[in-house]
Amino acid sequence: MSNVSAPNQDDKTLGLIIWVGTIFTWFIVALVIYLTKKDSEFAQDQAKEALNLVIPAGGVSIVLSILAGIIPGVGFIFSIVGMLFGLAILVLCIMGAIAVNEGRAYRVPFPLPIRLIK
Repeated sequence: MSNVSAPNQDDKTLGLIIWVGTIFTWFIVALVIYLTKKDSEFAQDQAKEALNLVIPAGGVSIVLSILAGIIPGVGFIFSIVGMLFGLAILVLCIMGAIAVNEGRAYRVPFPLPIRLIK
């Protein structure tokens, strides 16, 4: 699990902003909080987790979109896979928001092959 200390109310609020903001702005809110809230260990941890989820997911989404556009006949399959992938990312962000609102450090339940921010 995580070695992050128990969050206070401000940390929980920042964590909630990170995960809900990730739904609407992809990586921007998490990046801004990661760069500006160096004094909050919990917010830093959750911003890293959100960034490690959405940055590789963005790459996967771009690849799926390109494949959907250039492969005639079966491109719609990549479109469907892309929509399901996006839905999975949405669910993971909602799970993150619920966890931090309860005061728990959220970890994405499956390991991504690349953790860009350690």
